[in-house]
Amino acid sequence: MQHAIEEDKFINDMPLQKINISSDQVPSMLLHATAQSYSPFSINVTWSDLNVNTSELYLYYIFWRQLAVEPATWSVKGFNNTGPNQLIDLLPATWYGIRISASFQSGNGIATEEIKVITLEGAPYIGPPNMTADINGQTSVFISWLPISSSQVPGNLLGYRLRYKLYHDSRNQSQVITLDAFTHNRMLTGLKAFSYYWIEVVGFTNAGEGPHSLVVIKTPPGPPAIAPPNATMSDKYHINEIKVQWDAIPRELENGRISGYKVTWELHQKFGRDVPVNEETVPEEAFDRFTLGYTIKGLHANSIYKVSLFGYSPQGDGPKHVEYVSTCKCPPIIYNNFFNSQPYIDYNKKLIEMAGLFPHLLQMIITNVCTDTCNSYNHSVIYYDRTSSGDPSSKKNEVGVRKKIGQSAHMNFPIQGLVSMKKFQGDHPFVSLVPFQGTAFVVFHEAVKSVGFIGLFKAVFNAWAVVVISCLMAWLCGCVYWFTEQTSETSEINLQSALIGQIQGFWISFITMTTVGYGDINPSTFPSKVLMILWALIGLVVFGLTMGVIGSGLVVNTQPATLKIYGTPTAVIEGTFENRLAIYRNADLTHNKTYEDVLSVLQDVADKKIELALIDANSLAGYENEMKRLSLAIGKIYVTESCFGVVLTDGFEAMEDDVRSFVMSQSAEISAFISSKVAQLEPYSLEVEEKILTDEEFNSLFVNCGILLIVLSFFGMLHTLRLHLKSKSEVHPEDHEDSEFILSEIESLVDDFNESFESKVEGLENRHTTELQHLASLHQNYKRLLLRKGFEKGKVVHALENTHQKAAHKIVKVKTKEKYERILKKQEYFNMKEQEEK
Repeated sequence: MQHAIEEDKFINDMPLQKINISSDQVPSMLLHATAQSYSPFSINVTWSDLNVNTSELYLYYIFWRQLAVEPATWSVKGFNNTGPNQLIDLLPATWYGIRISASFQSGNGIATEEIKVITLEGAPYIGPPNMTADINGQTSVFISWLPISSSQVPGNLLGYRLRYKLYHDSRNQSQVITLDAFTHNRMLTGLKAFSYYWIEVVGFTNAGEGPHSLVVIKTPPGPPAIAPPNATMSDKYHINEIKVQWDAIPRELENGRISGYKVTWELHQKFGRDVPVNEETVPEEAFDRFTLGYTIKGLHANSIYKVSLFGYSPQGDGPKHVEYVSTCKCPPIIYNNFFNSQPYIDYNKKLIEMAGLFPHLLQMIITNVCTDTCNSYNHSVIYYDRTSSGDPSSKKNEVGVRKKIGQSAHMNFPIQGLVSMKKFQGDHPFVSLVPFQGTAFVVFHEAVKSVGFIGLFKAVFNAWAVVVISCLMAWLCGCVYWFTEQTSETSEINLQSALIGQIQGFWISFITMTTVGYGDINPSTFPSKVLMILWALIGLVVFGLTMGVIGSGLVVNTQPATLKIYGTPTAVIEGTFENRLAIYRNADLTHNKTYEDVLSVLQDVADKKIELALIDANSLAGYENEMKRLSLAIGKIYVTESCFGVVLTDGFEAMEDDVRSFVMSQSAEISAFISSKVAQLEPYSLEVEEKILTDEEFNSLFVNCGILLIVLSFFGMLHTLRLHLKSKSEVHPEDHEDSEFILSEIESLVDDFNESFESKVEGLENRHTTELQHLASLHQNYKRLLLRKGFEKGKVVHALENTHQKAAHKIVKVKTKEKYERILKKQEYFNMKEQEEK
């Protein structure tokens, strides 16, 4: 009822309300009550005593119930002391609610508040029943069991623990697998074949593990447990071999009895490139149990192999020892196949010495890519005297080298191919080293021809169209000039005659265009001045164009017929690209002469035995002085996307990527070396140069003109001397008295001349003043006339002032000229008188 009042507040459907009522007839509520479980089936309860007379107490009552059960069903038990008192026969791992109250003879007191406590759990009473072990292979066992009944578990079964270990190995720790309560089997894998195992299963709760169920089982024989120990595989031992060695597998790890050992190898990287794996073609070699070493042969150079070593038995293969092992990149001796061709190769057969571009470049490559690439030797040596089969390395020409490619030589050079070419003849790597300048077309140089003085007239005649247009434009400007001078009163051209005036206008236009400018005719009006400014600018361009056309005709470069190979007698060096080019282009090679060097070809071209020579521009570099001496020229250079390179064969294909990488990384250094050894030839067009005078003609003309100048100067000096002597004879006086007389006469004449001159000048000034006054009157009348006709006053005044100034200037000029003419006439008259008197 107290629980119903405090917790539910109902009895059946009747609501209850708590009212505090105190009474001395019953005990008060106990204080300090505790409950604790020390086993799965009991709970210990204690409480403090009441401060009352002991004779008044009757009993203490403990009420308990399972909290999970509804509606609540309370059990009760009386005790005569404060405890500890034990409640027994409880359920394990179960929550209980407990209340304690004291009682007098008159009734029970108020119970304590409900104390909640859980009983402890216990371990299972039995192990998992019906445990079995079934062998499921050499290294696995299937374990199963039935679940433990809940009645055998004092609490909540959390799961099972499965433990197993080698039976005879006390040092071996047990392997533990924890499973949940619903799992009743397990597959044990990774066991050791041919071995005894201790296997047990236990159930567990929070209180611990119960008894275990046990089984001992032996696994069947299997493959070896480990790979062969102390295995060594020689990395970079040989160019096409790998050496493998190992120790025997210990007896206790054989898992029975092994049959022997196996070695497999598969290509992982070939020449630095990954190779797809084809497991069906992986080679394998098997040995008995007493063989502990093997050498794999016939491998690729500069490759990485995945090598596997393992023991095997009738039950299968054991674990593998795997290593990735590299073969050497370069052989200890590198054999070559080449032909002698400068500047690529300069081979001294007697001294076995090599020079040229390729030996230097190949030595650079081998030194960098073939050093410290093999553990059995430090570097590779290049042989130039023989191939690996003992044949001579040097061949006659490129054709001979091509025929021997892939036969007992690692490098073949110099081979001409396209820059983009990566493979030669489809299989062998081709590495470009030396750029191909092109094929030089060598011909005999024509002599310089003289144009002569006739060529001068031809140059002017050939430019007749430009000359005529220039003159027509000057005539047109002259005509416009004549019209612009019509308003001038002081114009220096004839304004009355159109023909004469336009001819004079053409004259001033022409001398202005040619920038000569004699100054005999000057523009006198504003429009004519503007016209001359514009014409000066236009005329300069027209005159410059005319002179350019005439000048271009003085030196003419006549291009001969286009160089062609078809049907032309041609010389080529045997076995070269140029030889193939000449055949392909149907050149005339019927002269039946075989050329093996550049000099013999150049000599025959200079001797005009053949018209054309095709020579590799690189080979021709260095012969410039010889060609100049022989009057030879390079007509053109036939450029193709070609180069000279090396072909890698006989296992040296493995170095393709390394060689290409080195050449690319050192391209600047390689280019600088080639440029220092081979000059860059520039083709120039074959021109027949026509000059006005050749050097010989110029020297001859210079000497002749010098002689003529000396002769004329001599006769000029004689003529001067004659005139000097003549003048002395005419002026020489007969005596001193005559000289004084002549002097006095001259002074008298000079005085008379001065008086006459001064009087004339004074008269001219008076007349000039009168004329100016008359002219001012005329201008005034003309100004009024213009203003009446509507002309602007400022313009009229300005025009009249200009006209007045020009008129005055012209009058002064004319009068001064007349005055001097009269004076000169008087002087001549006096001279005649003196001559007559003498």
